[in-house]
Amino acid sequence: MLSPRNLLLAVLLFSLFVPLGNAVTWTTIDYPGAKHTFALGINSAGEIVGLYYDSALNLHAFLDVNGTLTSFDYPGATSTAAYGVNDSGHIVGYYLDASGTGHGFLFDGTTYTTIEPPNATSSDLAKINNFGQMVGYYIDNAYIGHVFEYDANTQNFTFLEGPQNASLLTGGINNLGDIVGSATKTLQTKGFLLSGGTYRFFTASNAHFTNPRAINDSGEIVGGVVSDGGQQKGFIFSAGKSLILDYPGGSGYTQAYGINNTRAIVGYYKDLNGVFRGFLRTP
Repeated sequence: MLSPRNLLLAVLLFSLFVPLGNAVTWTTIDYPGAKHTFALGINSAGEIVGLYYDSALNLHAFLDVNGTLTSFDYPGATSTAAYGVNDSGHIVGYYLDASGTGHGFLFDGTTYTTIEPPNATSSDLAKINNFGQMVGYYIDNAYIGHVFEYDANTQNFTFLEGPQNASLLTGGINNLGDIVGSATKTLQTKGFLLSGGTYRFFTASNAHFTNPRAINDSGEIVGGVVSDGGQQKGFIFSAGKSLILDYPGGSGYTQAYGINNTRAIVGYYKDLNGVFRGFLRTP
């Protein structure tokens, strides 16, 4: 019997790749009455999660299903943010408790569960795949940051340490178990792809700062870059090539945070009035 990874690889061999640069549609996502809205994760059904700041600048998570946005908060939290959602509707993110400490959480639609390594002083969860594998980041009791993977089936943590003493930040995970994020060494930040136990580093569009946030099952990666001139844009990286993403008519500040298997991308941009607004980009 094929493993989930090999089954997905077999299916993807017969899929058609849509070239970069085709005509696309951009749609703004605003939580009603919010000061700022950030779209951060999307599943294959097109369900979107993110965060928004209300009129009092309090932070809440939201779920967008077919254009209907619903707010939710971790019970007792002072702030809640959602970063990823899988095809079962399971949502991951982080919340701040009454003392201001951050914790990663999983919400399965009914129950909230805090998930973090035992020696964490703060944590968050970035993305979750369809097999219950999650990636996140935590600060240990020595105030050192680490990337981790958590498997909900085995309830085991795996800790990732970058090669050559690179400092890692987590981004996302796909259904093949491939993980992306950023790696910083000697003041240079590159993207990394961890696949089959091997790290591969890359730079999108020759930027001096590359920060991947999500990867789909075709290996397409999205995230944000900072150019030498300080411009901050989104990107999609596929087959060794990158395409800069910038919301049309915005201020020139765009960040991509999620991509699904239909190549729909979510993120946020800053408009001409300095307001952050979520977006959905569809091919």
